[in-house]
Amino acid sequence: MGAVDFLTKPVSLKYLLNTVQQADKAICLRRLDHQYRVMLSEELDGRTAEVKQLLAEVEAVKQELLTSHPSPSVDECIKSIFLPGVRYELSPVVETISGMTALLEEDERIAAIDGYRLTFPGPYFHEFCVTCPKPVTEIIEAAKRRRILAGVAPQGRRM
Repeated sequence: MGAVDFLTKPVSLKYLLNTVQQADKAICLRRLDHQYRVMLSEELDGRTAEVKQLLAEVEAVKQELLTSHPSPSVDECIKSIFLPGVRYELSPVVETISGMTALLEEDERIAAIDGYRLTFPGPYFHEFCVTCPKPVTEIIEAAKRRRILAGVAPQGRRM
Protein backbone atom coordinates (compact mmCIF):
# COMPACT_ATOMS: atom_id res chain seq x y z
CA MET A 1 0.00 0.00 0.00
CA GLY A 2 1.17 3.49 -0.78
CA ALA A 3 0.59 6.78 1.06
CA VAL A 4 -2.41 7.66 -1.17
CA ASP A 5 -4.10 4.36 -0.24
CA PHE A 6 -3.88 5.25 3.42
CA LEU A 7 -5.52 8.64 2.74
CA THR A 8 -8.24 7.49 0.35
CA LYS A 9 -9.16 4.00 1.53
CA PRO A 10 -10.40 2.82 4.87
CA VAL A 11 -7.47 1.23 6.79
CA SER A 12 -7.42 0.00 10.36
CA LEU A 13 -5.59 2.14 12.81
CA LYS A 14 -3.53 -0.85 13.99
CA TYR A 15 -2.32 -1.57 10.44
CA LEU A 16 -1.44 2.10 9.88
CA LEU A 17 0.51 2.27 13.15
CA ASN A 18 2.38 -0.95 12.37
CA THR A 19 3.36 0.30 8.89
CA VAL A 20 4.58 3.65 10.26
CA GLN A 21 6.68 1.86 12.90
CA GLN A 22 8.26 -0.40 10.27
CA ALA A 23 9.05 2.62 8.08
CA ASP A 24 10.60 4.40 11.08
CA LYS A 25 12.77 1.35 11.83
CA ALA A 26 13.88 1.15 8.21
CA ILE A 27 14.83 4.86 8.22
CA CYS A 28 16.78 4.43 11.47
CA LEU A 29 18.58 1.38 10.10
CA ARG A 30 19.50 3.21 6.90
CA ARG A 31 20.81 6.16 8.94
CA LEU A 32 22.88 3.83 11.17
CA ASP A 33 24.16 1.97 8.12
CA HIS A 34 25.22 5.26 6.53
CA GLN A 35 26.94 6.42 9.75
CA TYR A 36 28.72 3.08 10.09
CA ARG A 37 29.93 3.18 6.48
CA VAL A 38 31.21 6.76 6.93
CA MET A 39 33.01 5.73 10.14
CA LEU A 40 34.58 2.68 8.45
CA SER A 41 35.66 4.78 5.49
CA GLU A 42 37.32 7.34 7.78
CA GLU A 43 39.07 4.59 9.76
CA LEU A 44 40.21 2.92 6.55
CA ASP A 45 41.59 6.22 5.26
CA GLY A 46 43.44 6.72 8.56
CA ARG A 47 44.91 3.22 8.54
CA THR A 48 45.87 3.54 4.89
CA ALA A 49 47.71 6.77 5.72
CA GLU A 50 49.52 5.00 8.58
CA VAL A 51 50.56 2.13 6.31
CA LYS A 52 51.78 4.53 3.63
CA GLN A 53 53.79 6.43 6.23
CA LEU A 54 55.34 3.21 7.57
CA LEU A 55 56.19 2.07 4.04
CA ALA A 56 57.86 5.42 3.38
CA GLU A 57 59.88 5.08 6.61
CA VAL A 58 60.94 1.53 5.69
CA GLU A 59 61.98 2.69 2.24
CA ALA A 60 63.96 5.57 3.76
CA VAL A 61 65.77 3.22 6.15
CA LYS A 62 66.46 0.83 3.28
CA GLN A 63 67.95 3.62 1.19
CA GLU A 64 70.01 4.79 4.16
CA LEU A 65 71.37 1.28 4.68
CA LEU A 66 72.20 0.92 1.02
CA THR A 67 74.09 4.20 0.96
CA SER A 68 75.86 3.72 4.31
CA HIS A 69 76.91 0.13 3.55
CA PRO A 70 78.14 -0.21 0.01
CA SER A 71 77.62 -3.53 -1.70
CA PRO A 72 80.19 -6.16 -0.73
CA SER A 73 83.16 -6.68 -2.97
CA VAL A 74 83.82 -9.92 -4.79
CA ASP A 75 86.49 -10.79 -2.21
CA GLU A 76 84.02 -10.40 0.64
CA CYS A 77 81.43 -12.54 -1.15
CA ILE A 78 83.97 -15.31 -1.76
CA LYS A 79 85.16 -15.07 1.84
CA SER A 80 81.57 -15.35 3.16
CA ILE A 81 81.07 -18.53 1.13
CA PHE A 82 84.55 -20.06 1.59
CA LEU A 83 85.09 -19.62 5.35
CA PRO A 84 81.96 -21.45 6.53
CA GLY A 85 82.83 -24.34 4.21
CA VAL A 86 86.39 -24.52 5.49
CA ARG A 87 85.13 -24.23 9.07
CA TYR A 88 82.75 -27.16 8.44
CA GLU A 89 85.52 -29.30 6.90
CA LEU A 90 88.08 -28.50 9.59
CA SER A 91 85.86 -28.89 12.65
CA PRO A 92 86.34 -32.71 12.92
CA VAL A 93 90.10 -32.24 12.66
CA VAL A 94 90.09 -29.55 15.33
CA GLU A 95 87.91 -31.71 17.60
CA THR A 96 90.28 -34.65 17.16
CA ILE A 97 93.31 -32.51 17.97
CA SER A 98 91.64 -31.06 21.06
CA GLY A 99 90.57 -34.58 22.15
CA MET A 100 94.10 -35.88 21.70
CA THR A 101 95.45 -32.94 23.68
CA ALA A 102 93.05 -33.74 26.53
CA LEU A 103 94.08 -37.41 26.36
CA LEU A 104 97.79 -36.45 26.51
CA GLU A 105 97.12 -34.28 29.54
CA GLU A 106 95.17 -37.14 31.15
CA ASP A 107 97.92 -39.72 30.66
CA GLU A 108 100.47 -37.29 32.10
CA ARG A 109 98.26 -36.79 35.17
CA ILE A 110 97.86 -40.55 35.64
CA ALA A 111 101.60 -41.20 35.17
CA ALA A 112 102.33 -38.55 37.83
CA ILE A 113 100.52 -40.61 40.52
CA ASP A 114 102.88 -42.74 42.63
CA GLY A 115 102.95 -46.37 41.47
CA TYR A 116 101.24 -45.70 38.10
CA ARG A 117 103.09 -45.53 34.81
CA LEU A 118 102.34 -45.78 31.10
CA THR A 119 102.94 -49.36 29.98
CA PHE A 120 103.90 -48.38 26.40
CA PRO A 121 105.74 -45.07 26.10
CA GLY A 122 105.19 -44.67 22.33
CA PRO A 123 102.44 -42.83 20.48
CA TYR A 124 98.86 -44.08 20.80
CA PHE A 125 95.43 -43.38 19.32
CA HIS A 126 92.44 -42.65 21.61
CA GLU A 127 93.52 -45.02 24.40
CA PHE A 128 96.58 -46.01 26.40
CA CYS A 129 97.68 -48.72 28.84
CA VAL A 130 98.61 -48.04 32.45
CA THR A 131 100.51 -50.26 34.87
CA CYS A 132 98.95 -50.01 38.36
CA PRO A 133 100.19 -50.86 41.87
CA LYS A 134 96.76 -52.35 42.84
CA PRO A 135 94.97 -55.25 41.16
CA VAL A 136 93.39 -53.93 37.99
CA THR A 137 90.05 -55.59 38.73
CA GLU A 138 89.68 -53.41 41.86
CA ILE A 139 90.38 -50.27 39.85
CA ILE A 140 87.97 -51.28 37.08
CA GLU A 141 85.22 -52.03 39.64
CA ALA A 142 85.78 -48.69 41.40
CA ALA A 143 85.62 -46.88 38.04
CA LYS A 144 82.47 -48.81 37.14
CA ARG A 145 80.77 -47.57 40.31
CA ARG A 146 81.52 -44.04 39.08
CA ARG A 147 80.09 -44.96 35.65
CA ILE A 148 83.52 -44.87 33.98
CA LEU A 149 84.60 -47.51 31.47
CA ALA A 150 88.14 -48.09 32.66
CA GLY A 151 89.14 -50.82 30.25
CA VAL A 152 89.70 -54.57 30.06
CA ALA A 153 91.12 -56.81 32.76
CA PRO A 154 94.38 -58.64 31.93
CA GLN A 155 92.61 -62.01 31.61
CA GLY A 156 90.79 -60.58 28.56
CA ARG A 157 87.31 -60.46 30.05
CA ARG A 158 85.33 -57.25 30.40
CA MET A 159 84.51 -56.12 33.90
